[in-house]
Amino acid sequence: MNPKTLTLIIASIFIIGIVIAGVGAERIISNLEGINLPESFIAGTEVQANFSFDYLNINENVPDSPLIIKIDINCSDEGENCPLNDCSVWKGDFELKNNFIKRWWIYPWIKRESIPLYCYENSPLTINHPQEGSTTLEVPNGTFYCYNINYKNLDLDEHDEVFLNILSDPALYPGQYNITASLYYLQEEYIHLVVTPIVSHVPYGQNTTVKFNMSFEIKGGNAIRMKMSDLFEGYYSSEGITFTIGGANYTVEELNARLVYNETNYSVGNEYNYTQDAIVFPTYNGIAKGSAVFMMDVKDYMKPGTYHGTYQFNVTKEEP
Repeated sequence: MNPKTLTLIIASIFIIGIVIAGVGAERIISNLEGINLPESFIAGTEVQANFSFDYLNINENVPDSPLIIKIDINCSDEGENCPLNDCSVWKGDFELKNNFIKRWWIYPWIKRESIPLYCYENSPLTINHPQEGSTTLEVPNGTFYCYNINYKNLDLDEHDEVFLNILSDPALYPGQYNITASLYYLQEEYIHLVVTPIVSHVPYGQNTTVKFNMSFEIKGGNAIRMKMSDLFEGYYSSEGITFTIGGANYTVEELNARLVYNETNYSVGNEYNYTQDAIVFPTYNGIAKGSAVFMMDVKDYMKPGTYHGTYQFNVTKEEP
């Protein structure tokens, strides 16, 4: 997954602002079976490409995820039949119609329901979901989004069978075409951070350690790495809050900036590099939660002044 960053601007011992950047989250479908087009596929004919999957009760999955399936069709045959060795799939090469899903409470004994499945390749595509809100997507060639917003979302440990009727354009180039499927999740990943000062006063002219308790809640990842810029002079908040240490600019190394998690120190990277070691938080129902203490040393030689620094967190998925 692409890493995300959360940026903090801090002055005094208060958080002045939070900016969050995220990317579309993904859920995991498992045990995919039978997803390739038949070997007897002939351009201009209609074939079925049926497959099944499980939505398992694992850390990456959360209950009530939207049942939106992203279908990608590509040509793996770049042989002599393909002009310029290019069998790229374009909009209109395929049509997915009369599709449906069989959903099971307990496979294969207790069936839940059969529902029609509608697939779209137009771009931009706007999906209005009654629970998840609205999103507009740029849909690349060879990609379809298949869904039916009138039916309930996915439950954990659900087993589904998908039946796609695929009609191909008669002028489609001969070749071997393959299908891949994944779930699409409308909501963005997020990083929610609550910062609480542990030391509420920074005396001047003394060696002091500034401490903040940072509580994380992350959807779309479970591990963080931290970096910060050097503290430098010239920041004034509208509320008049100041972080008084003063003097020249101070580096991450000079401040001994670090995160403490489970009694282990994690060095904070500078503005060019995140710390190499990741803190991996436990995950509950697809959401990672945990707390760490951010610490930085204020030296007795640091003179009064108003400073600010930028703090960022790289979030990824990693094994505990």
